[in-house]
Amino acid sequence: MKNQIDNTGNVYQQQVASTQEICHILIESLSRIENIWLTQTSKALEQQAKLLHAITETQDPQGLSILPFSVLSRTPEDLISAQREMLEVVTQTQAKITEALGKHAEALKPSKQPKA
Repeated sequence: MKNQIDNTGNVYQQQVASTQEICHILIESLSRIENIWLTQTSKALEQQAKLLHAITETQDPQGLSILPFSVLSRTPEDLISAQREMLEVVTQTQAKITEALGKHAEALKPSKQPKA
């Protein structure tokens, strides 16, 4: 009976350790995603500020129609790059969580010790 209680305690300790590891992985990944998001938001706001400044300085009404194209420098490649970064973070997170769960499953396997 004591062996069964010790084994149950070990299982719970392993579950807590695995949960902590997965939480750490998720927090790290969310931090990386947040940094990517903040960088992209900052770039977009800078572009909008440039556009607003250019609009206020434009004297020619005809020039307003082409102004966004001449001032805004963000390209689809910039956006695709940010999406790739996000996808890389998600893929790495999946791999790390899969690895952590694999270690957890391995630790829960009963040991193959001979019975005395």
